[in-house]
Amino acid sequence: MVRNMDFKEIMPDVSGWKRINDHYTIKKVEGMPKITVVIPTANSGHLLEITLGSVVRQKNVDKEIIIVDADSEDHTSAIITKYREHISRVYYVTADNTALMINKGFSLATGSYACFLLPGIEYLNQYCLCHISSLAKEDHLPDIIFSGSYLAWPNFENFRDALKRPVDEINPQFVYFPFNKTWLKRGFLPTAPCSIWFKTDYIKKVGGIKQGSKVLRKGLYDLLCGVLRDKNRRVTTSFWSTTFNDRLVEKSYLNPNDFIKTWPITYKHFGLFNAFAWIFRKKPVKFINALAARLSSFFRE
Repeated sequence: MVRNMDFKEIMPDVSGWKRINDHYTIKKVEGMPKITVVIPTANSGHLLEITLGSVVRQKNVDKEIIIVDADSEDHTSAIITKYREHISRVYYVTADNTALMINKGFSLATGSYACFLLPGIEYLNQYCLCHISSLAKEDHLPDIIFSGSYLAWPNFENFRDALKRPVDEINPQFVYFPFNKTWLKRGFLPTAPCSIWFKTDYIKKVGGIKQGSKVLRKGLYDLLCGVLRDKNRRVTTSFWSTTFNDRLVEKSYLNPNDFIKTWPITYKHFGLFNAFAWIFRKKPVKFINALAARLSSFFRE
């Protein structure tokens, strides 16, 4: 069962960015579940503090921060030391595999819900996690909660640049799709990956983020397509809470060659017809170029 907000209520306009930055105050009430935030890092000290600091500043919520670090050799350790009193656990791995690192963080989580943040993604509103926690309590602890997300990257180099601009100069792209077969078979995630909260018991039950692709978005897409088949899963949605800036995210997340990897996932879950329909809904030329690039890489090797 999915509770979706009316699209008239969530359509973005010039005031959308201002709504995110307004200082909402949400009171903490008894029974609100604890939330674990997993942050995977791999030589991303230059991005870690903006993300970690935003989680530390969350108000009126029981939270747990878990850092999973792939033996970083930059100044990541200094940032971790700076915030150590706020971090529940730091776990070190040798392999820089984001999906594996997130799954490890989920396995260590003691919160009722868990989410992940890649360094460079920030919750701008200090009551974001409180909002999600209160929503979880209100809706009797659903298996998944996801929110809409504002993408500011087309116009601004970083968050601070955006926040200095007048509201009428900012036209963020709003991302929010219903969680259903219609949208998933087209290759659309319902929101930005950082805007999905999993009930900890449930994410462990379904096996975590799929690891067949090094691209996190594809692994998450595979996971959500599988979750869709679970008729007993309960999903709650909210349009409000996060901002995502892909200029600050690792380049592999946006590698155009990984465009082709969505096809086999779509084929696996929705069949051959929908897989080919996905190609033609996208840009066939882009798909062909990605395929050609992949084949040429084999010959170079």
